Amino acid sequence: MAKTKTLNSLIHSLAHSYFSTLNYWDGGYMSDWIVNAASELGMDEVKVDVLEKRISPKEMEIKPLLYYLDSLPPIIAKTLKNNDLPSDFITEARFEITISENRLMHCDGYAKGINERIYKSKPYSEQSFETFKAFNQSLK
Repeated sequence: MAKTKTLNSLIHSLAHSYFSTLNYWDGGYMSDWIVNAASELGMDEVKVDVLEKRISPKEMEIKPLLYYLDSLPPIIAKTLKNNDLPSDFITEARFEITISENRLMHCDGYAKGINERIYKSKPYSEQSFETFKAFNQSLK
């Protein structure tokens, strides 16, 4: 029988994977890239569409941030399979990231099912320590 209760933790699992120390790119982890890029743009909020592999603002769609988004849909697929749900059950998965002045990143978000239900989990937080220029023409 299909179980949807465990989908409440899906976004946290996706954030934990995306911001993992396994996802390192030329000088920083994904939290460093998000914080540095947003800082350069004068932004303190970033949105990520996990399924469409889109980042808002669009200027944030740089290679280091987009590259590791490819690892997230298989996590969704495995979660759905393990819960006896159809592979197209999740219709939206989004990160809503806010960045504080002390470089602390909070990633909240949600997943939406074909049943129109919103699945939310506890926010994921990560401290950024590495400061570097995120925008370079060779990264686009």
